[in-house]
Amino acid sequence: MCGPHRNLWAAILVGALGIPVARSQQQTSDQVTALAQNYSSLAKQVSAQDTNVNPEQLAPDTRPLAGAQDLSLGTPALMRSFWQTLFGLALTFDTNPLIATHENALTTWTSAFGGIDMHRISRGSELNLNYLGGTLAGNNSNAGNSLIQELQLSEKLTRRHTAVSFLEQLNYLPEAAFGSDLSGGLSFPDAQGLSLQPVLTPNQSILTSRSQRISQSFVTEVDRFLTPRSSVTFVGSYSLLRFVDNGFLNSGEALFQAGYNYQLTSKDTVALLYRFTALRFSNSNQSINGRVAQVAYGRRITGQLALHLAAGPEFASFRTPISTSTGAPGGSTTTTSSSTAAYWSWDSSITYRRQHTELALTYDRSVSAGAGILAGAITNQMSGSINSRLSPTLKGEFVLGYARNQGLNVTPQAPAVQSYNYWFSGVNLSHDWGHWTTVFLHYQLQFQNSNASFCVGMTCAPSFVRHTISIGFGWRPRPISMP
Repeated sequence: MCGPHRNLWAAILVGALGIPVARSQQQTSDQVTALAQNYSSLAKQVSAQDTNVNPEQLAPDTRPLAGAQDLSLGTPALMRSFWQTLFGLALTFDTNPLIATHENALTTWTSAFGGIDMHRISRGSELNLNYLGGTLAGNNSNAGNSLIQELQLSEKLTRRHTAVSFLEQLNYLPEAAFGSDLSGGLSFPDAQGLSLQPVLTPNQSILTSRSQRISQSFVTEVDRFLTPRSSVTFVGSYSLLRFVDNGFLNSGEALFQAGYNYQLTSKDTVALLYRFTALRFSNSNQSINGRVAQVAYGRRITGQLALHLAAGPEFASFRTPISTSTGAPGGSTTTTSSSTAAYWSWDSSITYRRQHTELALTYDRSVSAGAGILAGAITNQMSGSINSRLSPTLKGEFVLGYARNQGLNVTPQAPAVQSYNYWFSGVNLSHDWGHWTTVFLHYQLQFQNSNASFCVGMTCAPSFVRHTISIGFGWRPRPISMP
């Protein structure tokens, strides 16, 4: 890595406090190198007017089964180096803005967004950057203004029998990311998202009062190709969740993963992997170490099906400080309680496409940091979507998600374990107005309940309901070629 690439990653390392972790391909070095060379030569043949020659023409997905990213239907077969900007405006009607005032009635938000999507392909290297940023202004002084910053950055380097990938995902949001669509569905239609495994990203699946938060994951992945059918994958990552302006639990997680991949057929792959995680809380002395062993199976049919199933035991070790009174006025001592528990872990995803309709579904179960509310939790998280091209200019999408976070009762003195159940559902309609402009209408429902009362803004109760409706438009100028 050299020149502008080196400067780009230096900035990310300083700003994100990252530690390596990632994921890449699962073929021999000759195959991978040839693929990169084909991309480089084909990029020169593509017309300067089109980003992709045909979105339906996909190259096979070569991500390793034991890597950092979910499997995909494939990547665009013919691409060139380019960059493209995006601008958008939206108006949102919100029945509960999550603010800690008595004005929790209907609130409107006016938002403006801008972003950039960049793809740089050269011999042995592929760099992708996607950024979207904006501001939300409430219609009353108590709602105030909020900032939205979303960055995804990846680079993959291929050298002989080895591929190295660097992945960075950084968000600055005013509310929990899971089930929230602050931009109303506004995005680059051809952007290639990172699709990181949920275990590599901070858990944000509990609704809280409105609070700016930083969520970051930096991953480095090394893939070593042993034979045409086998490879080993090493992943290292560091992720964090930091709340800027209130007393929620800040957390950080370091992760190391090693796996062996074997390709049974042209479509079927199996893998064995081991994962170690270390969870720490900056404003709590509790620590959690986890060890996971999984068996994984994957099936890929380019453009039609991407299936990933992985399951195995997880052993979690807890260390929790306990304060004990000595009997003297103001006197107390602190001891440490240690315990170990076993759980089942599960990572799965499926993407299926038929003609103009695509179905995506993910489900994951693991020990997590507790989303800023619980000092450790067993998290079950599911999300799904169905999107379809209803006409040449009209696209519809339905989304649904569910998360259950159950607190870890790690000391005899702990109260009854608290658990949260969170559902979200939404519908998005977008219409192409001309070649570069899109108008959209978006509706979202969020519902959360618990076995004990909790507070979201001024609402304190065992359950919470929120509705949002967004209307707006986005404008994308013509992509600009890069040499």
